[in-house]
Amino acid sequence: METKIIIATHKEYVMPVSKSYLPLWVGAEISKTYKGQYQGDNTGDNISSDNSNFNELTGLYWLWKNIHSDYKGLAHYRRYIGYTGGGNNLENIIESDSIEKYLEKYDVIVPAPKKFYVMNSYNHYINSMKGMKDTHKKDLEMLRDAVRKVSPDYLPALEKVYHSNKVHMLNMFIMKQKDFDNYCKWLFEVLFEMKKHVERYRVLAVMGEFMLDTYMLTNNMTYVEMPLIELEKVSLFERVFNRIKKMI
Repeated sequence: METKIIIATHKEYVMPVSKSYLPLWVGAEISKTYKGQYQGDNTGDNISSDNSNFNELTGLYWLWKNIHSDYKGLAHYRRYIGYTGGGNNLENIIESDSIEKYLEKYDVIVPAPKKFYVMNSYNHYINSMKGMKDTHKKDLEMLRDAVRKVSPDYLPALEKVYHSNKVHMLNMFIMKQKDFDNYCKWLFEVLFEMKKHVERYRVLAVMGEFMLDTYMLTNNMTYVEMPLIELEKVSLFERVFNRIKKMI
């Protein structure tokens, strides 16, 4: 069984030495610093030139369209799915033998969810940056409209995600190829619909973060949560401080 997890990156960085992981330079088509350091997302069927809107999702699209593998997933150059009880280092990231074992029992492997202690995910997003409340509210309304047009049966789950205090974010997950391909087909159909109405840095990647749980809920998919490995982990104080700074 073969596993291929892309590591979405936009710069050179320390990478795991593993056949299961493929460093992928996202936005390679428009990058001023890409010189072939890693595989680029601008080969084959790709949306690399639209990276300013999709960010790491141009890598997800490339993996969907261009790679055949039994298991597929996405990590970030400084964030991985890992094992319980280890540290925030590359030695603790999940490998193919464990992936195969977990996906015999579950449909999806996801990192630990983001928890919102004061507000739900909807209010967290619309209040996440000073002066952007109305714009962010429109983003979430446009996502609703896109889902309504493409697949209205997914709307109840999207509303549950909006009102949840716990969401699997970062666009990180691992699935069997068939499930992965089905998810990507749906995800990009919705996001391409939304793109007709909005052009703004990273907005579609952020909207993608609401979609995984929406898809899993609607399709009754089972999942296992594994620790999020952060190679540049910041303290809780720094996270709270940075969040407050954005909001004020």
